[in-house]
Amino acid sequence: MLKRLSLAAAALVLASACASTTTPVVSPGAATPGASPAAPAAGSVTTLNMAASTSWLSEDGLIPDQPKLVLVSAGGNADNSAGFALSCNPDNGSITGRLGKQDATRAGKSAIYKLKTGKATVELDGKFATKGANTDFVFPIETKTVRDIATSTTVTVATDAGDVQWGFVVDPNAAVPAKYVGSLKNFGAEMDSFLVYCNPK
Repeated sequence: MLKRLSLAAAALVLASACASTTTPVVSPGAATPGASPAAPAAGSVTTLNMAASTSWLSEDGLIPDQPKLVLVSAGGNADNSAGFALSCNPDNGSITGRLGKQDATRAGKSAIYKLKTGKATVELDGKFATKGANTDFVFPIETKTVRDIATSTTVTVATDAGDVQWGFVVDPNAAVPAKYVGSLKNFGAEMDSFLVYCNPK
């Protein structure tokens, strides 16, 4: 009997020793002690942030030009876009967008960009056109999309390569991974004026 008790006690001591040297189980995705955390994914680098120095301006432009809704720099006017402009054919209400700072070597070529608002992503099917020293991406845009821009806090435009080239924000301090960043300041009110001018009479 004493021999059996001794064997049982020895087994208990051995089991206890094994339990104290067991390697802890690390759940999937948990950091291993002493391991370096994974580096965060790199975001797009902003080349030019104009979010604090731009706003939107509408101009009836009925004589001799078309009505315009233009992103302008502080003190600027509707004839000098800071990178994004909309114009309207008042005869039929069609709206054309011009997105600036494009690659001059693409002039005359076509592409499909993607504009993302807080409500939807729409395709912009357009062409690259040179105007003076600038090359713009020129595309038709629906009135509904223009209205969606007015109710968004952030709008982005991605190129046909998938790069987020332009970002537009209500809050100038908002982080947006885009090459160029402009403001949505005054967009809603100025859009209302623009659409009054734009609607065919």
